[in-house]
Formats: sequence, C-alpha cells, structure tokens
Amino acid sequence: MEQLETTKGKSVVIPRLVNRYIIMFYEINMGWRTEFEVYTTPESAIQNFIERQNKYPNENVKYYKVVEVELEIPFIPK
Repeated sequence: MEQLETTKGKSVVIPRLVNRYIIMFYEINMGWRTEFEVYTTPESAIQNFIERQNKYPNENVKYYKVVEVELEIPFIPK
C-alpha cells in the first residue's frame, strides 16, 4: 500500500495489490478460455457469466470456474 500525504487531518491509503475474479470456461472445441473481464466479487463474476449464457446460449461450454487473481493498481501522481 502507498500512503498519500495528509489532507485536512485525514490520510488516504491506496492499496497496491487487489484481489479480483475472472471466469474461465471450457469449450469442447477450444479448451479453457476466458474473456478477461475482472470482477470485484466471485458472485458478480458468476452472475454475469450465467446472464450471458442465458442471453447467448453456447452449447459447447461444458464447465466454468472462478479464478482469483491479484492485480496491481497503478498510481500515477499528477
């Protein structure tokens, strides 16, 4: 984490690494794939995947799993 300078008696702390979630799914013809959309919770990742599967059915998708990844948040000061 990186702590910014104190402003009006409050300090702001910015996390450098955060946990995010992606969905990987197995297609019969292509193997394991992902669409590289990251989500803040595993529930939101699953909900989005299920909604997309209901809207655009793909019979080739047989399995899916939630993968937790640790991402670095870049901080660029002004």
